[in-house]
Amino acid sequence: MSTLLQKPVLDPSSTTILVTGASGFIASHIVNEALSLGYSVRGTARTEEKAANTKKVYNNNPRYTTAIVSDFSKETAEIDDAVKGVNAIIHVASDTSFSDDAESVINGVVHGTEAFLKAAAKQESVKRFVLTSSSTAALVPQPNKEFSVSVDTWDDEAVDAAWNRKGQSLGVNPYPFVVYSASKTEGERALWRFVKEEKPGFVVNSVLPNFNSGRTLKGGSAGATGGMLIELFRSGKTPEFPPREYFP
Repeated sequence: MSTLLQKPVLDPSSTTILVTGASGFIASHIVNEALSLGYSVRGTARTEEKAANTKKVYNNNPRYTTAIVSDFSKETAEIDDAVKGVNAIIHVASDTSFSDDAESVINGVVHGTEAFLKAAAKQESVKRFVLTSSSTAALVPQPNKEFSVSVDTWDDEAVDAAWNRKGQSLGVNPYPFVVYSASKTEGERALWRFVKEEKPGFVVNSVLPNFNSGRTLKGGSAGATGGMLIELFRSGKTPEFPPREYFP
């Protein structure tokens, strides 16, 4: 067991973690790490086919089960069923379509986050809730523009651009990426608004990752950014991608 988890708050032998979007790149590594540490994991997928494939990715581990959540953008019985009896939730699933439909993408992410929080609040068993947010919830980087970031920093610029400057880029960031950034901003805001207003009986955290790439699990997804590196090796062409911020 990792030295960081020699004395975990939630005992792996009696803890089930729900990981949403288990067929995705980041979620697949979360599931894999949790299983390696002895936790039981329930992974969600949109279809039976994707759910079955995740079982193969984790070598049919007996501590891994699946739940179908075909729509992550609103409250459904599927979400309630997926959350029943779990002790922790890591909400990774999000809209990564990079669509320019701001209303659909942003509202879907916000309502989906709220749906899992509401479902979690119904379950006394839930002790932890973690949201995979994004560095873009704080800001989108723009070349030669200085910035500072604190716990109170929100990417209001992307939200404004997504709603009020339809189709326009934000600096070097194309509009679909602006919409994605706005969705992560408003999705995380919904998380903390829920905590403030509802005061749930579980501990809540958010994580804001940046560009994600690396080893792909056998049979798993490379994700949007990991796929860019694969394409680089296949074609030799450097993919176009906005600059990344670095938080030391």
